[in-house]
Amino acid sequence: MATCHDAEPEGDDARRLVDIDLAILGADPARFAEYDAQVREEYRWVPNWLYRCKRREVLAGFLARLMGLAPASAHSAA
Repeated sequence: MATCHDAEPEGDDARRLVDIDLAILGADPARFAEYDAQVREEYRWVPNWLYRCKRREVLAGFLARLMGLAPASAHSAA
């Protein structure tokens, strides 16, 4: 699955899906805060200490992915 945190996207469609999935990280701060609150609500059953720890890991993984992946359009043959 292309949007798994440790999966390497294969093919243009998978790379585009990852680009879309990561686009929220470039949103304005108010929209990102709204998204972050929505994610927390989705995982409300997870204890706060564990959620914060794992959320930090997920966001660090997203950052690493952003640093290592060009937009899908850059992967297309010219």
